[in-house]
Amino acid sequence: MVVDGTAARRSSRAVRPGTEIAVTLGRTVRRVRVVALGTRRGPAPEAQALYEDLGSMPAPDDWG
Repeated sequence: MVVDGTAARRSSRAVRPGTEIAVTLGRTVRRVRVVALGTRRGPAPEAQALYEDLGSMPAPDDWG
């Protein structure tokens, strides 16, 4: 996981609105930007409103 361009050592790293996160999922890197912080753990539609999807791209192993 990469947070604002820096590798995150812990998955519990604190974020704030505007933080960009890149996560490798299988053979794809998914990028999101935090829009707001939730006040509780809620349903998926509520959680999806808290981030902006910046798109996906092939994982670095697939480049070249």
